[in-house]
Amino acid sequence: MKKHLLLFVFLSTLFVTVNAQIGVMAGGNFATYNEPSDDYSYLPGVNAFVIFEKDVIPMTDLRVGFGYIQKGTAGTVLGVDYISKLNYLQLNLHANIKPPLLPLYAFVGPYVSYGLSGYTKVGSISADITFDSDHTNPFDMGLNMGVGFQKKIIVSKIFLEVGYSMGMMNIDKSGLTDYTKNSGIYIDLGFTLGK
Repeated sequence: MKKHLLLFVFLSTLFVTVNAQIGVMAGGNFATYNEPSDDYSYLPGVNAFVIFEKDVIPMTDLRVGFGYIQKGTAGTVLGVDYISKLNYLQLNLHANIKPPLLPLYAFVGPYVSYGLSGYTKVGSISADITFDSDHTNPFDMGLNMGVGFQKKIIVSKIFLEVGYSMGMMNIDKSGLTDYTKNSGIYIDLGFTLGK
């Protein structure tokens, strides 16, 4: 399943980036963990992506985004503040579905992430997160979905998006929980040239 998804994302990336419009997008996100028994708060973070868009069929664009995103969570452990922050490189593949004559659109598609670094802080004690098979899985995969507003200006297009990111892979390899999955809400502002 994972190999098929990675192959699909790779081939789609090649297809979209040929003769595609280039752009950038950046914004903020509110990340948390999805676990069976714990209640976490949202942790603010940032993200920034280089994007490529291509019209594939009427009312549908494919967009590939590659960039940096922060994930993690916040909460309390025995009354002590707790933060876990993870820094990822991420590849997104979205289908943007645009109804005719409206500036609004919906998007949905998979993402694949690779962990670069991270830390956990409980009270005043901080420790680096270890990415390996015994601690935290460096790979993360999931699904992004949301809505956007776009406006064409001369030879470019600006857009504002609000989305939800739902992790589908267990990133906790320690065995302390049944699973730990990334999730979050994000808001991005961006533009593409040539639209």
